[in-house]
Amino acid sequence: MYHVFCVCDTFVYYTMYSIETVKRKKINDAAVMYTVPAIGGVGPNDELVMALTVDTSTTGSSCIRGLVRIITKRIGNENMPGYIDTSELCHVESRDGLTWRKTTPLVIKGIDMIVENIANDIGGIFWGLEDHSIWIDERGIKHVYFTIAFGLGKKQGYRVYLGHAEGETLASLVATNPVLSPITRVNKGFKEVVISPVVVDGIRINLAESNDGGYSVISAIGTEEYYMGGIFYALPRIQKKSDTPGVLSTYLLPHYCLTSSLNIIACLSA
Repeated sequence: MYHVFCVCDTFVYYTMYSIETVKRKKINDAAVMYTVPAIGGVGPNDELVMALTVDTSTTGSSCIRGLVRIITKRIGNENMPGYIDTSELCHVESRDGLTWRKTTPLVIKGIDMIVENIANDIGGIFWGLEDHSIWIDERGIKHVYFTIAFGLGKKQGYRVYLGHAEGETLASLVATNPVLSPITRVNKGFKEVVISPVVVDGIRINLAESNDGGYSVISAIGTEEYYMGGIFYALPRIQKKSDTPGVLSTYLLPHYCLTSSLNIIACLSA
């Protein structure tokens, strides 16, 4: 049985656990929902928690580990456009894969300098690290991708960078420069990457969320597999290998009005 942890439309992760003692509610013929949150509560004063992501290398152990996003401050109404969340990433652990507890904030060596450099560059206010994903490469090195979010004021809006860190464990992560940045006059950045398991001719085609005007869209992202986390670049509208990796032009799927990577995966699998 597969489990999907969700917060509204945010795809989190699935694991292979089934605990019959947890109260469940049937949604339809294909899905059953656990009525108790995997982490956090449902009360108005409960801590806001989302984006639980599992370190799959620990799923066979007595202590399953992962990461979660904690909202540290919310300005505005989440039911209205324009609200602002500031957040941080934290370690979590579980024994059964369904009930999780927060432990310590995630520490990434070198991330403060990267954030400071971007903030000075664009004159932005740092909102925090958001919506992460964990990918383990063929050598067992763990890569964590995350959103580095900045506010630019009411007129200019925001910018998001796809950050990256790597290490042998989630406790030994070292930051690299962002693997994707906003494309001038095209979008406000990239976030929530999904790493494809398939590599063709040295290129791995991944998916990430971006924006097209006021809409969320899914972008196809190319990765050349010749070092650690790969060089990410937005694929041109014509599907061909870029002659200049790192030079961002436009993205491949600009007209999908979708809000998370889960939606596009579901469409492609149907």
